[in-house]
Amino acid sequence: MIRSKQVTSSINYWLAIVGYNSHDRSALTLAYLLYVVAFFSVWTLAVMFLVSDLMANTISQLLASQGIAFTDIVPIFGTLLLVLWSLYSIYKASNRSPIVFSEDDAHLLCQTPANRRFVTLTWFFSEWPSSVLLFLAVAATIGFALLELDINNGIRVMSVGHLTIAALEPLSIIIPLHLGLYAVVWVVGVYRLQRDAKRIKAMRTLRILALILAATMFVVALGSILLPSFFSIFQPVLSFLTFPLDAAFLEGVWGLGLAVSIGLMTTSLAVLWQISDNLNLSRAAHETRSSQAHRVAFRIGDFDRIRELNDRERLGSTHVPSRIPTFPGVWMVTWKDVVQSLRTLTISRLWSWLVILILTISGTVVGVILKDSASLFVLIVYWTLLVGQQTSSRFKKDLGNWWLVNSLPQSARRIILHDVVRPVFATIAITWIALWTSSLLGLSISPIIVCSVPFAVIGISFSSIFDMLRQSNVSMLLVGRPTDFGLVGLVFGMFCIAIPAAIYFMIEHYSLSPIAGMLAIVLAGVSLAVSLLRLSERQFRRVG
Repeated sequence: MIRSKQVTSSINYWLAIVGYNSHDRSALTLAYLLYVVAFFSVWTLAVMFLVSDLMANTISQLLASQGIAFTDIVPIFGTLLLVLWSLYSIYKASNRSPIVFSEDDAHLLCQTPANRRFVTLTWFFSEWPSSVLLFLAVAATIGFALLELDINNGIRVMSVGHLTIAALEPLSIIIPLHLGLYAVVWVVGVYRLQRDAKRIKAMRTLRILALILAATMFVVALGSILLPSFFSIFQPVLSFLTFPLDAAFLEGVWGLGLAVSIGLMTTSLAVLWQISDNLNLSRAAHETRSSQAHRVAFRIGDFDRIRELNDRERLGSTHVPSRIPTFPGVWMVTWKDVVQSLRTLTISRLWSWLVILILTISGTVVGVILKDSASLFVLIVYWTLLVGQQTSSRFKKDLGNWWLVNSLPQSARRIILHDVVRPVFATIAITWIALWTSSLLGLSISPIIVCSVPFAVIGISFSSIFDMLRQSNVSMLLVGRPTDFGLVGLVFGMFCIAIPAAIYFMIEHYSLSPIAGMLAIVLAGVSLAVSLLRLSERQFRRVG
């Protein structure tokens, strides 16, 4: 009863976003609810068909030009995704309870003789749908892409029946497989909540093992695609792991794949049922006591508050004080950023840098091979947004402590420069690595583009900081609520990319020497960076 009310409340929250009033029982409101469900169902299918068409007609052809079959990598990438997700979830479960209790739950359940098994399975099955939803959408989309490849090759024809089979056949294996893996994650979490000294050591070992297995699986999966002869020794193990998805997507033994998935699901659920009898609900409630604050912050869109709560959890009493640095003056700001970055390093934050790498490679492929200007523009805009966020994130955190930053005996220029120097260098390095990777794939990268990267990144960083300072006022900063950069910062950032792009196209059009283009980019980039830095410095003084 308690959990059903929470699930209903969560559903009502999302329905309220689209304007549905759950307290209104009129026929008109019911008709609107049906319309909302139909609209988002059609929209989801349209997006899935669009992505599947991109896979079948663009990505598959690109892979074929490199001698890689799309059908060969589907089970490998699918297995890699499931394994990495499982290991990441196990890593989290070995640190914190997968069973999240609110304060009301802690008072109503944790101090009562409630059946621990029933509580565990109730929370398990109410949390699982939100976890599996993305996997179902990806599986159905890949099924549609494989069907379209068969249609292009004349193997099958388009029909409602074939579309249904293309979606349901992989889902029939993915659903029990994911449920079984999700149960394994909960088994780890429930086992840890019965912890003693031996189990604490086991969890530490498990975390290290999960990291090692994740790195190994990532290297082996990509290596088997790019260098199959070199990684042939791992082929038997990889074939064993990919067997369920081979049966789900390709011409494997579907019945055997389904049996394996159901077997894993049944075994995992049985183990979860067995060990949850001695679950310590009070410990689970204590570990997840800040979950309600996370949920409220998410619903109101206060992501800075979420990051602050996460940092407080990570920077608790378990960390020893940092050593006193020897860097004098404003270099203390840079040292502070390094310490904070190391102490708050998470997979989600590494993922933001990985997305920049992927977007750079994708933009190179779209611009050089596909020559699709519209798609390239969208990728550049998204890349600019991410670079602006990453390079100005530390400065934004410092603005949240305005009373301290404004009292530092340092100039505004030095504070800005030392706050952005580390993320700017990291972004430049990641972008150059992406361009180097693209060149290894056979793509032609102009030296003008390589030369323009530092100035574009620096310009985007200063543009973001200027826009943040432009929107800031002392009253907001004193309560720890700095603003994020907006449209003005994005426009300025795009301008920092447009100038090198214009120089590049002029050099290409008039067949001039690349050295002339590189010199022009250096002059324009330095001038633009200095101008934006002065604007940011002036705005910093106005805020104070």
